[in-house]
Amino acid sequence: MFPSMESIRQKKVGKLIHKEVVDYFLSQGKGMFGDSLVTVTGVRMTPDLSIAKVYLSFLPSTRKEDLLEKAEDQKSRIRGEIGKKLRSSLRKIPDFAFYHDDTAEYSQHINKILDSLDIPPSEEPEEN
Repeated sequence: MFPSMESIRQKKVGKLIHKEVVDYFLSQGKGMFGDSLVTVTGVRMTPDLSIAKVYLSFLPSTRKEDLLEKAEDQKSRIRGEIGKKLRSSLRKIPDFAFYHDDTAEYSQHINKILDSLDIPPSEEPEEN
C-alpha cells in the first residue's frame, strides 16, 4: 500500500498499532465520529518507533477535516487506551499523528477521467 524502506521491527509494531487502533475505533468510534464511516488504511512507524502515523479514510468525505480534527483532539486518550493493552508488548507507546488518506477519492477521480475519455476501438489487422 505505502512503498517504504521500513525495518521488520517498524512493520511489526505498525501492524500491532494498526490492529489496536481499529479495535478502538470499532468500540469508541460511534461516539467520536457519529454516523461517518472511518477506516484505518495504514500505520507507518518512524525509525525510532516514537511516532505512529495513522492514515484514516472517511465516508462521507465532505467532513474529513472536521473528523480528522476530532481524532487529533482525542489522540492522548486513544494512546492511553492502547497503551493499557500493549504495555506488555511495547516498552514505549508511540505518539499518534493522524493523516487523511485520500487514496480512494483519488482513485474515483482517475476513474471519472478515464470514463470520460472518448477512445475509439483499435482496428486490429486480420490474420490469414
